Amino acid sequence: MARLDSLLRIFTEGRYVALLNGRHDPIREEAIAEMQARYDHLAGVPTNETY
Repeated sequence: MARLDSLLRIFTEGRYVALLNGRHDPIREEAIAEMQARYDHLAGVPTNETY
């Protein structure tokens, strides 16, 4: 879980740097969303589903 947290932090920081430089990478956004979902699952965070 610590490794996933570290990767998530690195990808998020890279995303902010890219945005500051005027670039947007949808593949990076998808990877961050997937890693965040995995981290939340491992941490026991309930899903954000509306019924």
